[in-house]
Amino acid sequence: MIDIEVNEKYDIYSIGAVLGKRVYQTQLGKLVSKDQLLELDDFAAGAEFILGHNILRHDLPRIKLVVPSLQFLKKPAIDTLYLSPLAFPENPYHRLVKDYKIVRDSLNDPVGDAAMAGIIFSEQWAAFAGQIASNNDLPVLCRSFLKVSAELTGTAQALEAMGVSVLEDEDLYEAFSWFAGKHACSAAIQEVVEQLADGTLDRPQIAYVCAWLSVSGGNSVLPPWVRHRYPEVSNLLHQLREVPCGLSECTYCAHYQNPKYFLQRFFGFEDFRSIPSTTDGKSLQEEIVKAVARNVSVFATLPTGGGKSLCYLLPALMRYQRRNMLTIVISPLQALMKDQVDNF
Repeated sequence: MIDIEVNEKYDIYSIGAVLGKRVYQTQLGKLVSKDQLLELDDFAAGAEFILGHNILRHDLPRIKLVVPSLQFLKKPAIDTLYLSPLAFPENPYHRLVKDYKIVRDSLNDPVGDAAMAGIIFSEQWAAFAGQIASNNDLPVLCRSFLKVSAELTGTAQALEAMGVSVLEDEDLYEAFSWFAGKHACSAAIQEVVEQLADGTLDRPQIAYVCAWLSVSGGNSVLPPWVRHRYPEVSNLLHQLREVPCGLSECTYCAHYQNPKYFLQRFFGFEDFRSIPSTTDGKSLQEEIVKAVARNVSVFATLPTGGGKSLCYLLPALMRYQRRNMLTIVISPLQALMKDQVDNF
């Protein structure tokens, strides 16, 4: 287990490492020398893995810039940052992780942070064990999608050590389709499978897509670092949950793209107001809701008492249920808005 501290110039000024009961630590606040990194290399000689938090994009690359020939840099790395959204996808998330950082009791304690990464990993292991015991398919999908990444080899091997099996090719596509089918549009799932089959999708990002899908519809979000590291994740979730396919056999779209379903669920009304109507006799209120729910820019007018509030409340609820999106309503009618909030 390892952690480094860097200054504003990204110079390494402290290292902490733990191997069993042994500890390696450099003097805090003093720039780390190449000789000390060679000492660290000797210290880590007996380790099978290198474990830490955010080490793949922070600690290890910075060390490699100083002494690229270190032998421990060749060992598989387990990054608890990458495992955390997979082991704890649901809010509240892991108690010791906030975005990409460890929640610390004190500053500048690399040995403590290294040991903390070990605690986080043990709790992630327990969380995955619980998922496996409950026959959750998420661990299998995660390992299967992560293992193709050279960067995440150690992380995938950690899942293997937990007893997580792996799927390949058609078996993997079928398992993903079945899993995602409980949470997303069937037509969009088929499109994603085709993209996986022809190699146009970066597979590790699908692990994070699956993790969020497993808790979709609640108040859980992916950490900002996931969206930064895998920018296509947001596009994939939009593709899977935001775009209506129009197929009658799609159970997901029949509910989550259907304003009447949400109207009945949240407000108890069977149908929208029939008056005022559009030129072709449809409910104007319903047509406005449908357009806004599809993210169409609209300019709509309704008479007093025509149900204007529903035209933004219902699409906001639909967007929240589909993707946990926040809708901001700007209104000069403060008393009306307060009434809506108090009585919802």
